Amino acid sequence: MMSDKKWHHLRAKIRALRTKIKNHFINPGEYLSQNVEYLPPWSQSYREWLVQQPKRLDWDRWLMMGMIGFTVGFIGFLLHNVIDAIEEPILEKALDLAKEDKIGIVWCWRVGMGVILATLSSVIIVYFRPSAGGSGIPELIAFLNGTSIRHIYNVRTLLAKFASCAFAVSAGLFAGPEGPMIHIGALVGAGLSQFKSDSMGINLAYFQRFRNPEDRRNFISAGAAAGVSSAFGAPVGGLLFSMEEVSSFWSNRLTWQVFFCSMIAAFTTNIFNSAFLGFHYQGSFGLLKESNILFKSKLEILNNIIIFIPTICLGIIGGGLGSLFVFLNLKIVRLKDWLETFSFSNRFKKLLKIAEVILIITLTATISTTLPLARQCQKPRCYAANAIEANQITQESCSVNYAGIPHPMPPVTGDMGAAGTFDCMKHFNEVPIKTGVSANGKWRYTNQTYNELSSLLYTSQDHAINQLLSRGTHKQYSPEGDKYSDASDYKAWMDPGAIALIGAASFFAGVSRLTISLTVIMIEITNDVTMLLPIMTAIMVAKIVGDQLTHPIYHALLEVKCIPILDEEPVVYTQDPNGRSVLRNLELHTVSEVMTRTVTTLNQKVNVVDLASSLKGNKHMSFPVLDEKGYCGTINRIDLIQLLQHPELFQLPDEPPKTNVLKFHSVHTDKLHEDEASILDSAIEHGSEKNLYILPYTNRSSIALPDSFSLHRAYLLLRTLGIRVLVLLDDRNMPSGILTRKDLMGFAVEEKLQASITRSLSESDPNTQTTITTVTTGINSIGPCSINQYTVS
Repeated sequence: MMSDKKWHHLRAKIRALRTKIKNHFINPGEYLSQNVEYLPPWSQSYREWLVQQPKRLDWDRWLMMGMIGFTVGFIGFLLHNVIDAIEEPILEKALDLAKEDKIGIVWCWRVGMGVILATLSSVIIVYFRPSAGGSGIPELIAFLNGTSIRHIYNVRTLLAKFASCAFAVSAGLFAGPEGPMIHIGALVGAGLSQFKSDSMGINLAYFQRFRNPEDRRNFISAGAAAGVSSAFGAPVGGLLFSMEEVSSFWSNRLTWQVFFCSMIAAFTTNIFNSAFLGFHYQGSFGLLKESNILFKSKLEILNNIIIFIPTICLGIIGGGLGSLFVFLNLKIVRLKDWLETFSFSNRFKKLLKIAEVILIITLTATISTTLPLARQCQKPRCYAANAIEANQITQESCSVNYAGIPHPMPPVTGDMGAAGTFDCMKHFNEVPIKTGVSANGKWRYTNQTYNELSSLLYTSQDHAINQLLSRGTHKQYSPEGDKYSDASDYKAWMDPGAIALIGAASFFAGVSRLTISLTVIMIEITNDVTMLLPIMTAIMVAKIVGDQLTHPIYHALLEVKCIPILDEEPVVYTQDPNGRSVLRNLELHTVSEVMTRTVTTLNQKVNVVDLASSLKGNKHMSFPVLDEKGYCGTINRIDLIQLLQHPELFQLPDEPPKTNVLKFHSVHTDKLHEDEASILDSAIEHGSEKNLYILPYTNRSSIALPDSFSLHRAYLLLRTLGIRVLVLLDDRNMPSGILTRKDLMGFAVEEKLQASITRSLSESDPNTQTTITTVTTGINSIGPCSINQYTVS
C-alpha cells in the first residue's frame, strides 16, 4: 500500500501538471500593459466636459454600430478574396503537375511558394508590428477585462494583421482567417468609433462623446462580434461569442446594438460575395446564394437516440484532446521562452522566429504533397446527382460497375468550386471526358477516377473541411455503403459527415470551452438544425472534461503572454501543515492580508519638481489624493504627465488655486506617453518653487474600502466594476494600503495568504505595522509594486 506521504507527494506532482488549478506566475514579458477604468474618472474636468455635450438620443450610437458592421463585413470580403486570389493559382499549378506524375516538382513548387509567403507573413510581424501576431483574441479579452496593451489597437496593427493573415493562410499553413478577423473587427470598432488616429495624425471633430473608456469598450465588443459574423457567416453566433467569451461588462441595451452590428457585417459580406468571386464580377449582385453558408449540409438526416452514445464518447475524447492541445501549447511556448533567455542578440532572435515559420511550412507542404501517395487512385462505386439521391442508393439500384460520370471533385454530391480536378490521369487508360466549365471559367476533364487524400490536401482548407462534413459520400465511395439505408431509415444517423461535425464541435469546445456561442456557430455554418441536440451534448461533455484538466486556450495564452487578467471567481490554494493543497474560501480573509502596504499619496497641491521626481523614480499608475479631511480620490499617472505638459497650470505657493480647468480630453487619455522621460525632465528644470493644483482632475468617485473588508467581495468589486485600484482606509480615513489587479492575481494571493497563515500558525502577529511618512511636498513613501514595465494598478 502507498503511504499517505507518498500519495500526497504524487498528487502534488499531478497538480503541477494540471494547469487548471495552478496559478501561474506572471513574469515580465514583452507586453507593456496597464489597467484601465471601465468608467471615465468623475472629476471636475469631466463634469464640465459632460455638460457641454449635445443632448442626443441613441441614433448616433446605432449609426456607429452600422458603420462598424459594414466596415468589418467589407474587410472580411476583401480578406477572403485576397486569400483565394493568391492560393488558387498555387493549388491549380500543383494539381496540373501532380496529374503528370511530377511529384518532385510539385513538392518544390509548394514548398517554394509556401516559404516565400510564410516568410513575408512572419517578417511583417517580427520586424514591423509584433502586436499583430497571433489571433489577437487573448489581447482582446484582456482589454475588455481591464488591461490595456500597447499598440494592440492601432491602424498599423490593422494593416499588418490583414497582410500577415493573407500571406500565412495562402502559404498553406494549417491556419485560418477566422481568429484574426475577430481582432480586425475589434480594431475597426476601436478606431472608427473615436474618429481619430495618432499614427495617421487624424483627429476629426465627430462622435467626440464616444471618446471615453465605456463607449470604446462597447464598440470594441461590437467589432469583435462583427468579425465572427463576417468570418463564419454567423451573426447570432458573433453576438453570443462577444457576450460569452470576450466581454467582461455587458448590458441589455448593448445586446441589441451588437446584434445589429453583427447583422450588418454578415449582410455586407454576403452581398459582396454574391457579386464577386476572386474579384471577378459574376453579375448576380444581391442574390444571396447557398454558397454563403460556409459548410452547408445538403442533406438533413433523421437522428436516433443511439447517436448520443458516440456523441458522449466524442465529447470525452474532444475534451481530453483539447486539454492536451492546450497543455502542449503552453509547454512548447514556455520552452521557446526559455531558449530565448540565452545570450542571443535581438537580431538573432528575430531570425530564429522566421526560421521557425520556414521549418513549419516546409513540413506542412511536404506532408500535404506526399501523403496522397499513400492512397491508390480508384473509381467511385456509383454516381448520384445530389446528396439525397446518394442516400437512396442501394445494391439493387446500382451495379458494382461504375455507372455515370462523376463530378470532378469528390464528394460528387457537392461543387466546392475548386481550381481543378482530382483525377488520376496517369494510372488509367480512359480518355478524359470534358464535363463542363468550372467556377473559375476553365473546362473540367475527368477519366472517372480520383484520390481521396488529394481532395483534402490539394485544395483550400475551407473546401477540405466542407468535404469532411459532406453527407452521403459513404454511399458513393465506400464498398460498405450498402449497409446503410436511405435517409428515412432507422440507421440514417450513421453518416460519417454528421459524426465528423460532432467531433469537430467537441474538439473546439475542449480547446476553447465555449458553449452557447459555439453551438449556434456550428449550426449557422452548416445550416443543419437536426444536429442541434447532438452538438449541444458533445460540447457540454467536452467542456466538463476539459475544465477538469486545463484552462481554456485563451486563458492559457494570456498567461504565456504575461497579461494579467481576473477571472469571474478567484481560485486560490494554500498548503496546510501537512503539505496538502487546500482550496481557500476568501470570505474568511480580509484585504489587509494581501494589500500593498507601502502607499504613495499626493496632496491636492503638490510641488512640481517633487512630483516629477517621484514619477521618474517609480512606475506606479494610480495615486491616492489627500485633502484636509484625508482621502478624497485618486489620480492616474497618465493624467499627471499630461498636466505637467501645461506650465500655465503651475503657480507659486502663496497663489490661490486657479479657477480655469483644462478640457477633459486635454488631460485624460488612455495611452502611455512614449516621451515621458523628457516631459519629466522638463518639469524638473522649469517647475522649481512652483506647485500644481490637481484636485480638479482627481477622480472623486474612486472607491475606497476599510482595510478590514472581505477579500472575496473586494475581488468581485474590482473586477465587476472595472476599477483600476481600490484604496484601503484605516480608522482615520487615511490610506493604509492599496489593492490592484496585481495584488489579486492568483499567484500573488496564494503567496500572501500562505505567509499570513504561516504567521498565524506560529502565533506571530499577522499584521505588520504600516508606516506612511508625510512629506511637506505632498508625496509620501513609495513601495515596489510593478508588473512588466509599469504597475498594473
